[in-house]
Amino acid sequence: MAAASPEPGRKPAKNAETRTRNQRKQRLPGFSFRVFRVLVSASSAVCFALISGLIFWDRARAFDTAAGLWIQAQSTPALDACMRAITHGGDRLTLILFSAALTGLFIKRRGRDSSAALDITAVWLAIGAGYALNYTLKILFARSRPELSPLLLTPSGYSYPSGHAMVSTVVYGCAAYLLARKWPRARRWITGAAVAWIFLIGLSRVYLDAHWPSDVLAGFAAGWLVVSAIIGWYDRNQSHDIGT
Repeated sequence: MAAASPEPGRKPAKNAETRTRNQRKQRLPGFSFRVFRVLVSASSAVCFALISGLIFWDRARAFDTAAGLWIQAQSTPALDACMRAITHGGDRLTLILFSAALTGLFIKRRGRDSSAALDITAVWLAIGAGYALNYTLKILFARSRPELSPLLLTPSGYSYPSGHAMVSTVVYGCAAYLLARKWPRARRWITGAAVAWIFLIGLSRVYLDAHWPSDVLAGFAAGWLVVSAIIGWYDRNQSHDIGT
């Protein structure tokens, strides 16, 4: 006697439900990450507000001078060359080329990744929002550049907050988030590499006397706020796409 066959349609429906549930788990960030993002964003907002207040009332100069001179006192010819190379990681051309490379990667994956268009939008939203906000803040505070030691660089424009630190945080931070979603097993390596690279770019700006230390710290804080806003926007749109 032949075994009874399962009811038509039941197994495919169950498989579809399982795929949908797994897709949600892969694409939607966990509760712990959302809590982490909110806490870091709140801390960054407080940090930026405090530093901005110190800058406005000219109370950060003693710290900036002492910290800047100590960092620059570590100078050696080899370290000078290394810091010059690192600081180019935050140049506008470098960030544009990096964003273009990410765009190419996401276009290549679009056949098997339904979020490719959203990823590409997030990449260019990051660099556009980062530079727009940084320019606005520089005009608002109009802080002059440091002159603690013979300039290793000849930057132009205002100093606060550091554009290299802020926009690098936005671009590389958003890139790390997007890439970690694609390759979750490498999430820690991607995040660690992005954090280290952003920190080194910020450090290079102080070492090369292009920025005060408080410029860089404020750039990190403001940059994370932009990253957090873009992640929130991305997740809302991703949730909508999955639910439709």
